[in-house]
Amino acid sequence: KNQKLIELNQEKNSLIGIVAHDLRSPLATVMSGLQVVKMDPDMDRQQINDIHDMMEDYIKRQLDMISRILDLESFEAGKITLNLEKTDLNGIARKMVEQLSASADLKQIALEIESESTPIFANIDPDYTAQIVDNLISNALKFSPSGTATTVFTGSDENSVWIGVRDQGPGITQEDRRKLFNKFQKLSARPTGGEKSTGLGLSIVKRLTEAMGGEIKVVSQPNQGAKFTVTFPKAD
Repeated sequence: KNQKLIELNQEKNSLIGIVAHDLRSPLATVMSGLQVVKMDPDMDRQQINDIHDMMEDYIKRQLDMISRILDLESFEAGKITLNLEKTDLNGIARKMVEQLSASADLKQIALEIESESTPIFANIDPDYTAQIVDNLISNALKFSPSGTATTVFTGSDENSVWIGVRDQGPGITQEDRRKLFNKFQKLSARPTGGEKSTGLGLSIVKRLTEAMGGEIKVVSQPNQGAKFTVTFPKAD
């Protein structure tokens, strides 16, 4: 019980640190942008649009972080309902590559797809599975340098189907692998484009995968990229 209390206190301190740092700084930037526009009523339209775009980007990032925290807490409290249905993993792969291609282009990373030629089905929640793949792709893009490739792949055998993401980033050290799926864990690798990392994405991925009867595995060596594979039982 004492150990559990210590762990809960550490989680609380981590959450407070995230809120204090990762919310305060962007909000201060948004406030500065508003003040600049307010102080210069003659600013041209392009400058105003640039400031608005900057503020929108910061706000979106903070909303995403808050959503991740709320999703994880709701899931652990048993408040998330899974809507399981027969779903083609190839369709999810294509959808997520299409949605995140612009983000990959901004970092000059090739976002590719290697999918089965015929549909492969699992009884899963399509929305939460898309969230899993979104997290895996976003992580790959976040930690990979420009000029590399990130690949979304699918596959199947007699009993299982899988979807995963392979990158050419810095890889994962043995020490980092031990804490990879824990909450609020920040790894030794740093984002290559100045992005923020809450240390929540992979924790959410693991919990959602297991809730749908699946399993997630990672294969990685330092300086050799990483490969995350999410496997589900094949649907009839």
